Amino acid sequence: MKKITILVLSFLVLITTVGATFVYAEESNDIYTVVNYTTVHDVSLEECSEYNRYNLNESALLSDQEQDITIEDKIVELSVLVDDSDSVYSPYTIYNSVYLNQYIPMCRTVRFIEKTQNDGIYVGYTAIDDAEVVFRYKDNRLMERSIYIPSSDEAVVFFDNVVKLYTNFRKGIECKLTESGAAMLEELMDEENWDGINALPGVELLLDDEGNTFIEPERQTMFGYSNNTQSNLDVTGITNNTQLLNSLIAEFPPYTKVLKDYYSMQSAYLHAGRTVRVYETRNNYIRTSSTGQNFVEDTLLTAIGIYLGNLNISVVDAILTSVSILHNITKIFEPATLYKSGNYSYSGKRHGYVYDTTVYNDYVLTLTLSYSNSNAGGFAGGYLSNGVFDWVHQSGTLYNTTYYDNAVVALGRYDVDLATYGGICTSYAP
Repeated sequence: MKKITILVLSFLVLITTVGATFVYAEESNDIYTVVNYTTVHDVSLEECSEYNRYNLNESALLSDQEQDITIEDKIVELSVLVDDSDSVYSPYTIYNSVYLNQYIPMCRTVRFIEKTQNDGIYVGYTAIDDAEVVFRYKDNRLMERSIYIPSSDEAVVFFDNVVKLYTNFRKGIECKLTESGAAMLEELMDEENWDGINALPGVELLLDDEGNTFIEPERQTMFGYSNNTQSNLDVTGITNNTQLLNSLIAEFPPYTKVLKDYYSMQSAYLHAGRTVRVYETRNNYIRTSSTGQNFVEDTLLTAIGIYLGNLNISVVDAILTSVSILHNITKIFEPATLYKSGNYSYSGKRHGYVYDTTVYNDYVLTLTLSYSNSNAGGFAGGYLSNGVFDWVHQSGTLYNTTYYDNAVVALGRYDVDLATYGGICTSYAP
């Protein structure tokens, strides 16, 4: 992984507490805006009685003849063990079931069943109204429930007779590059005015050992906590700017003038073969947006899993372990920052070279196509169901033409030059 050297302009953000669960951060400048959309409220059990429709039907699950069996054991009895001998998610025993949903009135699909060694059994399911639900039973008692309603982006968490209602739950904290900021950064990067970029408020200019440049919101702009430990596991939590960027670079590294393809083509002027090479550059990564959340001590793993995208508890456990956040199978013991998504733009270039024998006996540059961050392309990152933070390449205008198309244009320009100057390559050079 490439080493990142940080040139930083200090820029601090006021951090205060919302309710008792999240840290609130809001800041705005000409480049990035940061807004925490999530609010949290303590509500009574009576106020949330409507969510009882998502409960397991315990009386139906346990018949009169089975009063000596626990709910946890009955769930296992209705399930099939999943072969997880290679799983990194111990100490969980993982099951699935096609029978349990008949005892959950609102259930459409049981997503996961995970039994722990000492803390009971977790069940996650998707409801017929698209709600996402996770509950845990231990010693024949319902210990907790976390319910997420996608249509309203609300979550309700029940634990120890305490109920918390979250609004704009998955929207979380959003850090976004402004339109004016994007235009300003693009202009400065085109000019290679690094001092100008480094002087902008709330911006970090980062350079790697190969001279590639990256633009990030200043590290304090996004979150209040920093869990810095990196992991060698595939399952990796993203807790700070550096981890987010490094995960992108590991999957989609920048490159400068890399040979992408070459072709043997017929020169229309010379009536002879010529080799044409097409090179490509992809660099100047700029973060355009990211979302995440600051979780305070005692936040339940079920709530974190629902926030990150309806992840299994074993996956949440693995993510927290990967970044050394103190926790057990049910909750975290320290404040934690977790990113949920990230988006970056990049700039790019294409170069077409034709092998010339009229003057240079070398490749001459006949085609240069430049694409700015606003249209070249980008990357979008987020969690997969297995806990891997994955990136997807979003092609822009840089990829509207093929390498072959570029080679045709490059050779065409070379032929025009020869025709103009009596068969001598004049306008182009190596």
